[in-house]
Amino acid sequence: MDLFNFHRSLADFLYLGLFWLTLPALLIAAGLWGGRSERLVAGFYVAALAASKLLKSAPQDDFFDVEVGLVVADAALLVALVAVAARYGRSWVILVAAFQLLSTLAHFARLIRSDLTPLAYSLMESASSYPALMLLGVGIVGHHRSAKAGAAERF
Repeated sequence: MDLFNFHRSLADFLYLGLFWLTLPALLIAAGLWGGRSERLVAGFYVAALAASKLLKSAPQDDFFDVEVGLVVADAALLVALVAVAARYGRSWVILVAAFQLLSTLAHFARLIRSDLTPLAYSLMESASSYPALMLLGVGIVGHHRSAKAGAAERF
């Protein structure tokens, strides 16, 4: 294995490994310290992740064409996040929904630009995952602090 492939493998491992460690940790944190909106968002992310794994095309076809299964999972997650944002009005959920909109639009960019490389399509589709998880963490911490202080205002 040459040095480039080693670094790429390490970067892939860190990127994916951190995601797979962060999401379950946030799901547990949302259950313990989050409010209804935090628990819903965490649950929707787990459901979307499971749906994307079930509906995604074979690994050898990664992002060479529009990933229809990912479009379905991303669009369903977007609808769910917009519903939570509309129902609870939390600013962090609105931002998470905006990030999810960017991920969903990546599929349409691939439809419009057939010369878009698989790497560019993949990055556009997944780049908002970490900011969305960070915002979920902010929401959990904010809710916990508000509940602990007995604050009447929403975070």
